[in-house]
Amino acid sequence: KICRRNMMRLIGTACLSICLIALVSYFSTSAPQVELVSAYSRAIRMIAEGHLLAKQGRYSDAAASFLKAKDLWKSSGKPGWQSAESLADAAVDRNPAALKDGMWMVKALTRSRRGQGRGSEDLTQKRPLPLDTPRPVKTHPPQVSSLASQSPPIVKEP
Repeated sequence: KICRRNMMRLIGTACLSICLIALVSYFSTSAPQVELVSAYSRAIRMIAEGHLLAKQGRYSDAAASFLKAKDLWKSSGKPGWQSAESLADAAVDRNPAALKDGMWMVKALTRSRRGQGRGSEDLTQKRPLPLDTPRPVKTHPPQVSSLASQSPPIVKEP
């Protein structure tokens, strides 16, 4: 009886510790991912706000917004945060052409990010090879035997 009781305690303790480890690992790995996505989303929103501020001529406010966005983007771990830094430089220089180029780059980066996630298709993989579809059968003219296709011998008359 004592051996069974100790064995049951040991099994119970092992099960509880496994459950505790599973819960801790689940929450420690899932929480940062949510934070990273929200930091990236906030960065994109701040870039849009900064762009509106720059259009209104409030370049210093736009530069501050772009720099905050750069920090958020960089902390998210996603690539492309340098484009937010370029936008901040363009706002400090009051360069509308550079701002336009920087916004184009951000839009291209976010478009490619959207293409990678959320179940949308990759455009390069849109047309798979139809290996399982029946292909049309080529019909050839009926083959004539080689003897029949030869012309009769030409006989020269003397």
